[in-house]
Amino acid sequence: MQSTAPHGEFEAQTFCVTHPFHPLAGRLFPVVEVRRNWSEECVYFRNGPGRLASIPLAWTSLSVLDPFFELSEGLALFRCEDLLALVRYLDSQREVGDDNT
Repeated sequence: MQSTAPHGEFEAQTFCVTHPFHPLAGRLFPVVEVRRNWSEECVYFRNGPGRLASIPLAWTSLSVLDPFFELSEGLALFRCEDLLALVRYLDSQREVGDDNT
């Protein structure tokens, strides 16, 4: 496995899972490797008794802070574009459900 990040950057570094709805939120893990998988960067770590696991880098303390969240100082939990995407998704699911009845 080849890392997309320089080895020295994450060597002996830890990260915290920051995604609020992830079951490991708030837990600290040592970084094994950071690399790009398909379209996103992931961080690999040992979860449990030596099991290798991965999580999107954006869901960790290693990611660059989104400027929207930084400027909103934690007062806005969701970006407008994310809420609109959720509405589109829910509408599409409703249409699928209507076709099955």
